Amino acid sequence: MGFAFIDQFRFADGAKAVARMFVNLERCCDNDTYAVSVPEKYTCTLDVSIADALRNPLTVCERTPLSWPGMKAVDNPTEMVKLSYCRMVLHYLEWLAAIEDLLMLNEKDRLTLTTSHLCPVVLLTMCFNTFKYNSDGFLLCNGFFYKKTEEENNDQ
Repeated sequence: MGFAFIDQFRFADGAKAVARMFVNLERCCDNDTYAVSVPEKYTCTLDVSIADALRNPLTVCERTPLSWPGMKAVDNPTEMVKLSYCRMVLHYLEWLAAIEDLLMLNEKDRLTLTTSHLCPVVLLTMCFNTFKYNSDGFLLCNGFFYKKTEEENNDQ
C-alpha cells in the first residue's frame, strides 16, 4: 500500500504505544528465563476451573520453555497434545494477568471474555508460530510438531 496503516489513525502515537506494550508483553510471556521444568517431565491438568486458573495460572501446569521451533514430531498425539495445550493455556493466562483493564470487569464478564477467546487465541498463537518458523508441520509448543502426512505432501 505504500503507507503505514497505523499512521492513518488520528491517534497513531497512542496506537503505537499500545502495540509496543502488547509486543513487549508477548516477549515477556515467551521468555523462558522463569521456566521451571522441561516438557518431558512436567505435569499438567485441565481439571481446574477457569476462575481458579485466572487467579493462579500455575495450577494448570508448570512453566516450561515454549521452544517454538519444532524439533520432535508427535508420535503419541494423545500424550503430547494435552501437554502443549496446557502450556498454551498458561501462556494465555499469563498474558491476561498483565492486562490491568481485565481486572476492572466483574468476575462474570472476565470469565466470559477469557473462555470465549481461549481456543481462538491458542490456535492463532500456534498458527502464527508455524508461519513464523516456516515449519513443514503444525507447531505445538515444547518443541513438538505434527508432521504432514504423505498425502498432504503430495497435494502440494
